[in-house]
Amino acid sequence: MKEGINIYVRLSGYSNQTIGEVRLQAWDRHERIKRGLKTLGTFWGLALVAILIPGLHFVLVPTLLIAGPFAAWRTSQQHSIILGGQGTCPDCSAPFQIAQASAHWPLTDLCSQCSRTIKIEPISANSTVETDSKTEAQGK
Repeated sequence: MKEGINIYVRLSGYSNQTIGEVRLQAWDRHERIKRGLKTLGTFWGLALVAILIPGLHFVLVPTLLIAGPFAAWRTSQQHSIILGGQGTCPDCSAPFQIAQASAHWPLTDLCSQCSRTIKIEPISANSTVETDSKTEAQGK
């Protein structure tokens, strides 16, 4: 399994912006199909095991058999995922852990220190982010 790639992101709060980093895991078409088939096999395998559970097998087996193709399709349509990341909260300057999430930009997350919503966007090659520390470093 691949480790993912590092991507720099802009963390935007109510008044400031900082820079952080996330790890992005992306799958090509072949890998997505493999993941979908693995998901389908898992659901159908659980349906086979559920046959042995008295009473509940009337509900579990049909549910798992029907849910399997839907879960497999959804898994195979997922092109990438954010594995996690880190940065600094733009509002309270506390270390900020970016949670694992689907890679649909912009992301939002809550700071565990100040409980404010942080908007997370990838930084393109031609954009710049001015942070307080960068501004101070340039002024010296």
